[in-house]
Order: sequence, then structure tokens, then C-alpha cells
Amino acid sequence: MRLAWFTPLPPMPSGIADYSTELVPYVAERAQVTVYCPRPKAFRRPQGPPGISVRDPHEYFAAQGDGRRYDATFYHLGNNPYHEFVYRAARLQPQIAVFHDAVLHHLIAHVTIEQGRDPGRYEGIMYAEHGHLGTRLAMLRRGGVATEFEKFLFPLTAHVATRAKGIVVHSEDSALRMREIAPDVPLARIPHHAGLPPEEVRGIGREEARDRLGLPQDAFVVGHFGFITKPKQPAAVVAGFAEVHREFPDAVLLMVGADHTGGALARLIEHFGITDAVRRVGYVDLVDFYLHLRASDAVVNLRYPSAGESSGTFARALAEGRAVIVNNYASFAEIPGDVSLKVEIDRPQPPQVAEHLLALARDPGARRGVESRARRYAETYLDPVRCRDLYLRFAEQVGTREVLIPEITRPRYRRGPVTFADTKTEHERIRVPLEDVLGDTLTTVGDAAYIDALYRLILRRPAEDEAIRAAHAELAGGGRLTRGRLVERMLESREFAEVRLLDDLLRDLEVNPRAFTLWEDAPFGPDTTERLIEIPWMLSRWRGERRVLDVGYAYASLTWLSGLLDLPIPSLHGIDMATLSVPHMHRVRADVRSMPYRDNSFDLIYCVSTIEHIGRDNTRYGLPPEPPDPDADGAAMLEMARVLAPFGRLMVSVPLGRREDHGWFTQYDIDGWNALLRRTPFEVQEQEHFKLTPEGWVWVKDARTMGLLSYGDGVPAAKGVLCAVLVKRNP
Repeated sequence: MRLAWFTPLPPMPSGIADYSTELVPYVAERAQVTVYCPRPKAFRRPQGPPGISVRDPHEYFAAQGDGRRYDATFYHLGNNPYHEFVYRAARLQPQIAVFHDAVLHHLIAHVTIEQGRDPGRYEGIMYAEHGHLGTRLAMLRRGGVATEFEKFLFPLTAHVATRAKGIVVHSEDSALRMREIAPDVPLARIPHHAGLPPEEVRGIGREEARDRLGLPQDAFVVGHFGFITKPKQPAAVVAGFAEVHREFPDAVLLMVGADHTGGALARLIEHFGITDAVRRVGYVDLVDFYLHLRASDAVVNLRYPSAGESSGTFARALAEGRAVIVNNYASFAEIPGDVSLKVEIDRPQPPQVAEHLLALARDPGARRGVESRARRYAETYLDPVRCRDLYLRFAEQVGTREVLIPEITRPRYRRGPVTFADTKTEHERIRVPLEDVLGDTLTTVGDAAYIDALYRLILRRPAEDEAIRAAHAELAGGGRLTRGRLVERMLESREFAEVRLLDDLLRDLEVNPRAFTLWEDAPFGPDTTERLIEIPWMLSRWRGERRVLDVGYAYASLTWLSGLLDLPIPSLHGIDMATLSVPHMHRVRADVRSMPYRDNSFDLIYCVSTIEHIGRDNTRYGLPPEPPDPDADGAAMLEMARVLAPFGRLMVSVPLGRREDHGWFTQYDIDGWNALLRRTPFEVQEQEHFKLTPEGWVWVKDARTMGLLSYGDGVPAAKGVLCAVLVKRNP
């Protein structure tokens, strides 16, 4: 059996990285396993298990790539930022989703609304899973009126779970949650294994571990492991330990993990006067983790509220034979009462923690009994070989299962024609919001929304405010214009004829792929715009680049955006001074002259009829006024060069003819264009020029002959256009 395994790996500070590092070697004894994990940092490689192939996730999705080579693929999903690549892969090509947490809200908020990268996407997921309540909550969070607690109440897992071929969870608590939202998806409950410790600490007992850490041999040592966050109840841990410290002054509390309390932990420790008894260790690797665990007599592992998470710390502590104190809640409630000590969530927790710790400290015999039962439970139920076999059995059951995906994936990574089942399911998914929109247009009060919807559907662009006002006045003024006649007027318009012609052209390029250019007798008449040239020219020259940025996407033709989304681009981004909801595009609102991207971030940049507007008067687009910047185009070109990888390509189009300043944009002449290029690190790979004649658009060999063309001189838009492919020189 051939398996793909998407997971973080060390040195990524995720417990699931350690989980996979421990379990994959067992799986590899019975199957061929390839682990997929990106570099944790630019100059660091992921540290996979010895002898296991580790590859970049992009290879899995490459054309004719790795994804087809496997009998099953496991996506290990956790609720922290290090799982972003796993989440995106699970969305892109649904396979077996392993939910280490039954809540993904924290991760999704991080990659969407909290970084400002895609708040529209966040709102869409909230609406799809929780309806209008989700929309209201999303708007509150967008306005900064929200708390972390809502993330536990609204898990945001359904959009992943319902599309999966299979679901793996670690507890019955998580299984119940998943069966509720995805009852038709096969599910397996595979306990979080208790793996073997690293070679470096095998054979080290409690005494030697304390010697190495400088801990007193006779002290009662309490351990708290993992990220220190509010749900792990650090206040209850510190306050409970303080009671132990009063009776056992030499007791030690080990706080092992990164402190995410924003300074609250230090204040708590100081408040209880136990600063000398607490060691704040911070994040450690797995070897040091085990040293601290083996030095401990008891472990406190509280969780409230719960994200339905499994706990590697808990499994390891049981396998090491440690007495563990947990909340009697969620997955921990499933553990037998004689294996771990329980703290009720509906009673004050510090006294309960103190009571359990004092009982363990006062009675070493009772403590040894708990330790023995914990070790036996781990050996029986958390055996990694048993867990391995459960994974393989589930892979055999669902690896070849066909799944009905309730969201059309054709706009990205399409693999074939869209079926009726796809479209039917997509319609079911959007039916409620569609009915809400249409319902608002039924009365004359909704005429403005109706007009705008018609423009977007028929003319493939938003309606301008002036067009909405004019049509609204005609519809409401008792005149002859009705909604039916308005549709007829649009269908008979010059603009719709151009949309239809462009749709036909793009379909022909899809069926017969080629680099577009004009041919003799092309049906591009004198009443058409440069969009008929630019859009097919640009789209037909995509060469499989994986990281693509569209500059100026928010004011682009919807036909352009549809064509762009039809390209199988793995990582598509958009930047503009405004925003527009575009599915499957990572969008930011920023100035092109100062983009929030790292150097060498993209392989290809599209800049279609945009650069001539940068630094100009864009108030007609609803943007605030700004002082004119005569060097804005050069600054934008240099910034685009910065974020392009060496030998990356910039595809750009500009209106060409007579040098003209129209206030809201500039039309270039060929000398001005060449002067701009000389100030940039770009070389021309391909460049073509076209002009509009009384007979229609024609190809022009010498751009100097276009020097008398004036923008909008008796035609709908430009009379000349330049399309170019520029290549960034290697520095």
C-alpha cells in the first residue's frame, strides 16, 4: 500500500509534528509512506523520521504529480498556524482528514480574518456553516467585537469534514461531533498512540533525569507540559500547586512550554509567592521534554473549554507511568477513573488540583498504584502498533471510495468536465444566500440591487452608480421601461456583444490551446474594446507558474477573473486598493508601490490595464484623492520586480498611442514605454501591439506608426494597446 502523509515535522513547534515522527516509522513497516511538509523556514529542512521520504506539498499537486500515486492520503489537521498547508491541501483535494482537534476555528481565523488576508473567505465559511448567525458573528469579529470563546462554540470543521473521503479522530467525544456534521462520511476512532521516547533518553530513570536537570531527588515535582494558554487553566495549576508548596516547601513546579499568557503567568506565580519553586522552561525539543517528564512525580493537564483535541502529553505521561490530573470533560472523561485523577469543571478547580496533588505527595504508595494502572492502560490501548494497524485498515476501506464534493472545484485544479452532480450540489450549497439576494429584489424598493445583479450576470461587471440611478429612475417613473425591457436593452447592447464574443474566444482557446494573437478576418469590429485583445492574450500565455499575483484584480473584468480562476494555479493572489470577493484567491488591500510580500514571492505577475492608473486620480473608483505621483509607474514596476523570483515573468498591458494625460490614467507612447522599461530590471521576452481601425483590430509591427492614436476618439475605449511579457533579470 502506498500512503501520503501531510503533517508538520520538527522543528515546527506542533505536537502533531512529534506525533507523526513517532508513528510514521511503524506505518512504514507495512506500507510505502511519503511525508509531505514544507520547509519550516527558508534555510531549514523539515526533520523527517529516518529512512522516510519527505517532499514539498507542491509536488503532490503538480500536473501529473504525486497525488495519483497513492492508495490513500492522510491530512493531519491541527488548530494552530503550522497546519495551514495541511488545511489548504485538504480543501484542494479531499482525502482522509485526521482531526487532531474537533475545532479548526483558531486556524481558519488565523489564515483569513486575523491577518487581514481574506476576511471575505472567513465570512463565507461562517455563513455556510452557521447561516445568518455566522454572518453576524463574522461581522462582529471583523469589527473587533469578539472573544476567543466563540471559536470553541463554532468549530468550522464541516466544510472540511463533509468533503472528506474519510475522517479519523482520537476520541469518542470528537467522533460524536463529527458524526453530527458529517453523518455520511466513514469515520474511524484511532487513539492517540503512546510512542517510544527518543533514543537519547531511553534507560534514563527519575533519579538521573533530576540529576541532569539539577532538581532535588527528594522533592515532589509537578509537571505542566505544552503551550501555556488560558484553556489549559494555568491559574488553577499555579494556585493548586501553591497549596502543595505550603506543606512541602521543597516541591517544584515545571512549566514546560511556550508561554502564551501575555505575562499573566509570571504575575500569577509572583502573586502566590512561589517564584523560587517554579521553573518556567519554555519550549523544548522532544528529548528535553522527556527528561522533564521523567523527572516529574505528577502531571497536570487541564483543558477547558475543549477544542476536542487529543493530547500527546497525556498519552506520553501515561506511557511513562505518571499520575495525570485532567478535567472530567470531553475526551478526558472517557479515561477510566482509576487511570487518571479527575477535576470537575462545575466546581472551583484550584482546590481540586491541590487535593489531588497533596494526596499524591502524602502517599507514595497510592501514587505508585496510579502509575502502574496508567502504564498498563497505555500499553493496552495506546500501543503504536495497534494504532498503526487501525490506520492501515481504514485506508484500505476508504482509499478508493468516490466522494461527492459539495463544492465545485473546477475553478482550481480541474481534472475533467463538471458533472451534473457537481452543479446540483453547488446549487444546493448556495441556494439559501441566492434566495436571500433575489428576495430583496422582488419589490420596486429592490430595483437598484436587481439592476446591479443584471449588470454582473449579463455584462460581467458591476454597474456604475450613474447607470443604477438612471435605470432606477426609468423603472420607477411610470415610463415604458420594465424589467423585461431592461434585460432586452442589455442583450442588444454593444457591450453584451463583446462579452459573448470574448466568451466564445476563451472557449475556443480552452478546446484548442495556443498563444493568442490576431488573425486575418478576426471578428473584432470597430465598436469593440482592447479587452478582446488583452484577456485572451494574457491567459493563453500562462506556462504553469505556481505562485501568481494579479495586480488590480478588484476593478478587473469579471470575464478576466473567471478565465484566471479556470487556470490550475496552486497559489493565486490579488492586490488592489479596493476589495472584491473572489473565491480561491488570497486577496490583500495595499498599494502596488509598497506590497506586503517578501522578496521573490511570485513566479508570475499579471498587470492588465492597471499600471497606467497607479498614482493617478482614482476618485472615480471610489478611492480617496491623493497627490499625483509622476514616477508611480516606475515605482510600481520596481516593486513588482522585487516580489518576482529571478527569471519570473511580468505580463503587462497598457493603452498605446499618443502620449496623453487623462487625469485618471496615462496613455503611453512607445518612447515613453521604452523609457519606463529602461528604469527596471526587466527584459522584453515578447511584445505585441494592436490598433483599432475602421475595419476592426489589427496587429501592428512597428509601434511608432501608432503615435497619433488618441484614447476614446470615436471608439469605446483605447485605439491602441500594447501587450508584453517581461522577464526579471537574475541579479
